[in-house]
Amino acid sequence: MTSDKIQDIIDQNIQRRLSSRANLLFLKLCISSLSEKIWIAGNSLNAGECHDIDVFFPKKGYGLGGWNEEEIDLDGIENCIDEYNKEFSEKMGKCEILHTSQNAITAEFKGVKYQFCKYQKETIQELVESFDYAHIQIGCVVDFEEDGEENEPKVDEVYCTDAYLEALLTHRTWYVGSDYPLGSIFRAEKYKRYGEMHSSEYKKSVVKALTDLIRRGYKDYQDFKDSIGAIDLLLFDRSTSDCLFHYFEACAERGLVASIKSGDEEKLDQWQFESMMNDEEFQDPNINQEKTLDLEELFAPPKEEPKEESKTEEKKE
Repeated sequence: MTSDKIQDIIDQNIQRRLSSRANLLFLKLCISSLSEKIWIAGNSLNAGECHDIDVFFPKKGYGLGGWNEEEIDLDGIENCIDEYNKEFSEKMGKCEILHTSQNAITAEFKGVKYQFCKYQKETIQELVESFDYAHIQIGCVVDFEEDGEENEPKVDEVYCTDAYLEALLTHRTWYVGSDYPLGSIFRAEKYKRYGEMHSSEYKKSVVKALTDLIRRGYKDYQDFKDSIGAIDLLLFDRSTSDCLFHYFEACAERGLVASIKSGDEEKLDQWQFESMMNDEEFQDPNINQEKTLDLEELFAPPKEEPKEESKTEEKKE
């Protein structure tokens, strides 16, 4: 089978899969004023269970309203959702904002969760190649430029890496690089537990991510906090803020923080970091953060209710 044939099969599968998972007309009516195109990328395009649809915006894009939005503003996305609800909720259904973080807005429409991400690249290729694990290096372009608001947009282009194709064929994944390698280390354990990563790949992935982490370092304290914002903080309990802060202190002592190394007098304020970790924007309101999260319990399938024995069976006993 030729590579073109494989690409055609992937394109068809993504078009069919996305049409059954996401309401593309809703996305067009909701956010087309921000960008004439969006990118849907990552695990939401794979065959497994879809938890949410990750929506990204091209950098330096133009909305259908003619507004040049070089950097996506989460307030702008929230305003778009409000405007959508005013104009289309009775006809199409209401969109409800579930959670707003430093880097994304999570909203729900007709039972499907959409995560509108602030993370931006200039092309779909750059976006997909920035993802940290092989099995999520896939994305598609959805074009809103159809005439008339009733026309549902279609997938215009699908892009995936060679690493993604290999992961698809071998049913496994591995670390390929990341802008935020600390988060990649935490995600490695999750993929290993899901059976998507072999033990040998897990060990290599952690070492490679640690290597990238040392090479990357941090510009300053804000850069460190931004990198923490890129991690799923539901993987942590509140006490973890202590060890993360001490980790940053150790990086600063070893010259891995540029502003400290250059003599910048930035105070390492532990209280400030703890406040950030406990801030509402990093908390899921549906989860009690006072207790340590049990990941096995969090991601386990629902337990079946034990069947009640009939009265006749009780009498026999």
